[in-house]
Amino acid sequence: MISNQEIRALAVLRIRLLILRFLASKFMLRVLGDVPRDLLDVKRGFSYVIEENGELELIRKVCSLSEPASVIFDGGANIGDYSQALLDSQFAGKIHLFEINSTLIDQLKLRFYRNSRVIVNNLGLSNVQEVRKFIRWTDYSGGNSLHKINYAHLSGVESLATLENGDSYCQSRLIDRVLFLKLDIEGWERYALTGFDQMFRSKNIDIVSWEYGYVSAEAGWTSRDFFKYFESLGYACGVIRKMGVHFQKWDYSLNDWKSGPNFVACLPEFIGALESFS
Repeated sequence: MISNQEIRALAVLRIRLLILRFLASKFMLRVLGDVPRDLLDVKRGFSYVIEENGELELIRKVCSLSEPASVIFDGGANIGDYSQALLDSQFAGKIHLFEINSTLIDQLKLRFYRNSRVIVNNLGLSNVQEVRKFIRWTDYSGGNSLHKINYAHLSGVESLATLENGDSYCQSRLIDRVLFLKLDIEGWERYALTGFDQMFRSKNIDIVSWEYGYVSAEAGWTSRDFFKYFESLGYACGVIRKMGVHFQKWDYSLNDWKSGPNFVACLPEFIGALESFS
């Protein structure tokens, strides 16, 4: 005959097994639920790593088009890895770096001090000239944004950013043509682009690369707005992939926030060079 103590022990064991079964089912659902999405991301080349998503191939292609008089703008330079990739790919001209995080400027100047072709600016690109507050994330400099984004798991410090209009910057530095404008500025791309309105309308910027993701919503611009803006100026748009830029007309599938994450706009004469990186 089973004692009361044994009955209680069996009841406790049964409850524990039910809890374990419940947790296991939740875990498997989560894992299996992520698998199709992750596989789709891999298939279409969605990644923030330049060696995986086609950005490195784009950099090499752009550098192959460069001449000693060529100019590249690196908007959102962070610690300078993108500009270093340009230099490593034998870019022949000058690179202008733009970074709002003043704590990174000395680091950038030290990294590139031996190269007189690299100009480091403690500036952000925008459509106005102003000083604006932003939150500097002490543990994640790549997430710094001029939008009021809340990363609850990160430690932030309120800082000031000096912004400059792109057209004004070009005029004051006597820059009449930009081969390549790269923008990775956490949702501020809309304002940076419209700050170059005169340069774009004069067809004096050849190729643009911009990042598109969740923070783009903070500016109220979807991928459709980017395409519409560039196409109205006579530029062709496409998604950067490992094998080349996939040029296309805009459609709703590009509004899923993970369609890029990196896009290209270029003057029509550069389509042939960019649609295949081989």
